[in-house]
Amino acid sequence: MIKNILVPIDGSSTSKEALVHAVELAKGLNAEITIINVTFTPEAYFAGYSFPHGIQLSHEDSVEGARKVINDMLKTVEHENIKVTKVIEAGNPPQIIIDYADEVGIDLIVIGSVGHNPLATMFFGSVTQRVLLKAKCPVMIIKPREA
Repeated sequence: MIKNILVPIDGSSTSKEALVHAVELAKGLNAEITIINVTFTPEAYFAGYSFPHGIQLSHEDSVEGARKVINDMLKTVEHENIKVTKVIEAGNPPQIIIDYADEVGIDLIVIGSVGHNPLATMFFGSVTQRVLLKAKCPVMIIKPREA
């Protein structure tokens, strides 16, 4: 039985579509939704490597950006009668999503297939692919409307 749905969001139109699908599922199943935004930290990908002098990584700026993304996305569901939990984490997005789902007992992950960071996808692979391959719960992938 699906009672806890996790929706990773990055502000892209596809993640918004994933949230819309998750809301419809939650209404039909009387389930709760958790929206998670994982801020990309280069340290998570390049552990052990040094950054060029002068590059500043501000955790506060990342968290503030994540809050804005979540608040913008919540406008999609603000009139729905669904319990929504907001989570902001920093690190390697697929691993954080998978770990969070395991830790809190998520029953379903609803995730968009195309996100905001094509450069990261080119070098590191798709967040969606990694979540699909490693998640212990079912994963529903939402493709862009034009697909």
